[in-house]
Amino acid sequence: MENSNVRVMGMRRRNRNRMLFYIALIAFPLAQFIAFYVYVNANSIIMAFQEYSIQAGTKGWTITPAGFGNFRAVFDALKDRLYLIENSLINFVFNFGVGLTLAVIFSFYLYKKYPMSGLFKVILFIPKIVPGIVFTMLFEYIATDVYMFVAKELTGEVVKGLFDNPATEFPAVLFYTVWFSFGINVLLFNGAMCNINESIVESAHLDGANIIQEFWYITLPSIWGTFTTFVVITLSGIFTHQMSLFSFYGNGGMHIGTLGYYLYVGANVSSLIGKDGYLTYPQLSAMGLLSTAILAPITLFIKWAMRKFGPSVN
Repeated sequence: MENSNVRVMGMRRRNRNRMLFYIALIAFPLAQFIAFYVYVNANSIIMAFQEYSIQAGTKGWTITPAGFGNFRAVFDALKDRLYLIENSLINFVFNFGVGLTLAVIFSFYLYKKYPMSGLFKVILFIPKIVPGIVFTMLFEYIATDVYMFVAKELTGEVVKGLFDNPATEFPAVLFYTVWFSFGINVLLFNGAMCNINESIVESAHLDGANIIQEFWYITLPSIWGTFTTFVVITLSGIFTHQMSLFSFYGNGGMHIGTLGYYLYVGANVSSLIGKDGYLTYPQLSAMGLLSTAILAPITLFIKWAMRKFGPSVN
């Protein structure tokens, strides 16, 4: 009987130690989730319907309900900056139509281990190996000084750098945005392709399938889940993607800005009562809430439609 009690106490002690270990393991990430996700987003929603003003003669704040006044301020601000919406949509179309499409095709090239596939992997992954700010400075140097030198050597004419010419400034940033994310896209697509059962591919070739049919009827359906995830991520970033403009221009790139860049710079230089013509924090919160209200149903619908009507391996 005594041995049985000892065993029970030992089991309870082990279970208690396991529970303590589990609590210690998840306490920090759980605290981060509550503080930086739950609290921040809840506070942002509340702030979108508030207005702040400084109390006369004090350093305190007066908080008053704003109703939908912050949302009206957002519409008024964007009404004079419609190019931000246009640039955001161009960035989405270019990243989706060119970036993702080429990433899938090039991943297939690497997956089939065609000539120089190993070298291409190294070249594509360099932007992810080198720190982002360093690669941004390198790209800007190539697009200005190197471009001007090469153009003069080839044509004998002095030309402006890509970032010095208003006609090529935005296309240069757009190209950089796709190039910078191209490597990781190819890496993930290639990883998904490498999980395809080789026996299925061999069987298809024995039945007379060519390389295009293999890509269309085997490879694409097999990676459709990964492709859907990338489409959803790209779509959800329409209003938040700032195209690395802050790395190139700091706060001075608003002339070719996007909605994401406008939010980023606004949060960087603004305050509770506004500064230098930027929206206040409550108005920026309203802008973020409005963006979510627009994109959330669209994103969920696109995700459902792609899974419902997309190709299947079955």
